[in-house]
Amino acid sequence: MGTPKEHIGQIRKTTFSIGGENNPLAPMLDQAVKYFAAELYAKDFHFLMELIQNAEDNEYLEGVDPSLEFVIASRDITNTGAPATLLMFNNEKGFSAKNIESICSVGDSTKKGNRKRGYIGEKGIGFKSVFLIAAQPYIFSNGYQIRFNDKPCPHCNLGYIGHIYYRAGPAWRGESLVELGEDYLDPGYFAGTSTVGKQLLEFLQASDIPHICPPNAGIPTASTPLTKQNAFLLLDWIRELKRSGSIPSKFMTCIKEGSWLKITMNGSPGYKPPSQSFLLTSPNRSSNWGYILQNGSVLVDIPLIGQSFYGYKIYAYREELKTVGVMFEYGEACEFIGNHLMSLSASSTLTKSSVISILNFIKFLRQNFLPTEKFILKVKEGRWLRTCRGDRSPVGSVLYGQEWTTARQISDIPFIDQDYYGEDFGSPHKFPLDLKKCIREEKWLRTRLGDYRSLSNCILFGPEWVSIYPITCLPFIDDSDKYYGSGINEYQKELKKMGIVVEFKAGVKFVAAGLCFPQNPCDIAPVNVLSFLECIRALLQQKDYSFPETFWKNIDRRWLKTHAGFRSPGNCCLFNSQWSSYLKPTDGPFIDDDFYGSNIKLYAKELIAIGVDEGKACSLLASHLDSHSEFDTIVRVYD
Repeated sequence: MGTPKEHIGQIRKTTFSIGGENNPLAPMLDQAVKYFAAELYAKDFHFLMELIQNAEDNEYLEGVDPSLEFVIASRDITNTGAPATLLMFNNEKGFSAKNIESICSVGDSTKKGNRKRGYIGEKGIGFKSVFLIAAQPYIFSNGYQIRFNDKPCPHCNLGYIGHIYYRAGPAWRGESLVELGEDYLDPGYFAGTSTVGKQLLEFLQASDIPHICPPNAGIPTASTPLTKQNAFLLLDWIRELKRSGSIPSKFMTCIKEGSWLKITMNGSPGYKPPSQSFLLTSPNRSSNWGYILQNGSVLVDIPLIGQSFYGYKIYAYREELKTVGVMFEYGEACEFIGNHLMSLSASSTLTKSSVISILNFIKFLRQNFLPTEKFILKVKEGRWLRTCRGDRSPVGSVLYGQEWTTARQISDIPFIDQDYYGEDFGSPHKFPLDLKKCIREEKWLRTRLGDYRSLSNCILFGPEWVSIYPITCLPFIDDSDKYYGSGINEYQKELKKMGIVVEFKAGVKFVAAGLCFPQNPCDIAPVNVLSFLECIRALLQQKDYSFPETFWKNIDRRWLKTHAGFRSPGNCCLFNSQWSSYLKPTDGPFIDDDFYGSNIKLYAKELIAIGVDEGKACSLLASHLDSHSEFDTIVRVYD
């Protein structure tokens, strides 16, 4: 039969005598087609019935759900002068050579005599009904690209069936050229730019792809691997669209989900959508979490954008890559791994070895000083851990130990199935003694004082230390953003086990050694003094404790508020209520309980311990007598 083009040429020559002798029956055939179509299809909408009927009769590939779609275009895409264009799409097998010959005839049909097989049409002229609404219909199917015309053909003087032309397909594919339609010759509006007639070349010269506004539709190219040059061109386009402030949603979805980005997974190249790819924050392999995770996770490959393919230039497009869905952060990678593992768990494909690998991966992250929170957050709620009561989440499971023996006998607890996972699953990890000694004794932990100390000489700051903090210089762990940050507080239990002081009572010895009153005693609040006295109480309860020499030097200054101003402990006294009948608290340097509150009297023992002596009351009153000017006060003191 030859090519579709050769077949059309044969029909024109043999059926319509084009290129040979004139057919004397041509005018008669022409009129017969006109009258027959007009008589049978008196109303315009009959052509729809015929097209639907044809779709009903068509043959479809096995497994294909038949579909028929009508689209009305508001522009003349065929450049025939029509006010609009009706497009019909059908996913049938396509036109055969016999179908084409039937279309080009009158009264002949490939469905004739096939009603018993479910076919409806028979007369072979259903397609001709479209001439009532269209002067030049087109057919594109199985390589056939043909156009009909209701006007008589100048070669055979026959309309409808005779005026048939083969429309050649694009011949530019292998020549690196683009064939433009005739409508580009006329004035128009293309890709957001107006052009006048026959000046498209100037338009193309003036506009590069990044400056063209894309349609709100998918781009098939984005579903296939792109070369490095085209990938950068696409990212330039995204950059320009971001500047303009408008990226069509369907276009963006296509870019995010298309597998056009080259990646490597454990050394093997491939292509992935941006939304499933990662770009490391730096090209330095040794310091990047991506390579660390690739080495540590035997369960999930991390798809890293291929730096060896794109070069360092890819890092200039960080913002554009982030816009199309590329991930950059370590936390996102942990979530990616966790999501994949939990999808395996949901489909019951998470094996025993996979569960062991999950736990090894958590251990691996900790050994490499990488946070585990993001990964654990994703996996701890999934039902992937085998227990004696079926698959459970880690938060709903218990690891059996000797302390659970009694509870196991009286309740049905979901213990982890150690027989299934093996002996190593439940064996406690023994911390190496030499490493433990090194961690405890070496001075490696930075404090707020700017020095490095051993663990037992450091304090983890907490709410209990707030009141004593203003009058001391204590070795709190440096939790500033420059060093450990506030995240260090999340490891309170671990730090306590390692020997770091966490609780207030355990660190009172540091208060005695680190006492540091401010220069201005007015800056010392009552709560600071009461907290200090609480420390003194705790120290006095310790057997054989003695205050360091620096402690006595530090308290021998004016810091206790009295009714005679600020005094040192040796130069003031706590007012005894038994003196109320002949003295007032304001008569001498008595500690100001209006300032400190009545609770100050509860610390009489502690005040005596630091030098406040009730036996010095008379001498203190006498030394303060010169400051009195009221007669009644002087009389009370002398009496």
